[in-house]
Amino acid sequence: MPREPRFSSQFVRRLAGLALAAALVLGLVASNAQALALHFSGLAGGGAKPANSGAAGSATPDGEIAPDSPRAALIDFNRLTRAGDYGKAARYLDLSAVDQSDGPSLAKRLREVLDRHLWIDVDKLSPDSHGSTDDGLAPDREELGNVPGAAGKPEPVVIVRRVDQLGARWVFSASTVAQIDAWYEHLENRWLLEHLPKWALLFGPHELRWWQWLALGPLLLSGWLVGFAVTRVSRVAIRRVMAEHSVETARKLRGPATLAWMIATCYALLPWLGLYEPADAYLRRWFSAALLVAFF
Repeated sequence: MPREPRFSSQFVRRLAGLALAAALVLGLVASNAQALALHFSGLAGGGAKPANSGAAGSATPDGEIAPDSPRAALIDFNRLTRAGDYGKAARYLDLSAVDQSDGPSLAKRLREVLDRHLWIDVDKLSPDSHGSTDDGLAPDREELGNVPGAAGKPEPVVIVRRVDQLGARWVFSASTVAQIDAWYEHLENRWLLEHLPKWALLFGPHELRWWQWLALGPLLLSGWLVGFAVTRVSRVAIRRVMAEHSVETARKLRGPATLAWMIATCYALLPWLGLYEPADAYLRRWFSAALLVAFF
């Protein structure tokens, strides 16, 4: 008389579903914990409301950007730093409190800090010469947001309007410039930024640098090894406590379970790549799609 299975196939499927859900939750929690902490610390720090093109008292016609506006300054700063022209980008830094010769180096470091901790949507910045007038700040002053300081507390990134022999323009304030080195020293991937060849630091598709594209291979391989190991151990445990019929059902779920654990591991490892906001969102969309494949 054949022995009745100790656990039904329906129970096994439910157990596998719970395991997959647990893998997803663990991956999401691990990968998002740091981002959530920075987000809420930024809220607690009272980050300034971003300037917008619809600010009251706007003197610039709709659709036009004043050449001496916050938006124009950040657009040009982004263009110059992405092109590696840090010497010209330094004109958007108030260097009055630091060595003037450090301007290019500080512009480069500020670019890395902003990309890592404060991705700025320039379309949300004021296109008017004197910036936003309804943000509660002093005239000719804008707070772009916060970045984590040396002690982990949020510190503001401020731009101010300056008029000198070069004309009127918005620049990163002297107090912001004085903090750049400290912010940069606490970047998780600083060693890579200083030692990788220049070509590896260039941006490829979807705002991923070429070294990050190359690092995806080892990351996916690590995720697969973890997924393979977890499902292998699970199979051994199931074989010890379940009848052969249930073990066969569990064997059919091995592929989806491995994929789910692989994606969960990749979620957890993503912060190590130091991705910028658009790149991070792009990869998470693909990983989420892969999880759907694993579930269905």
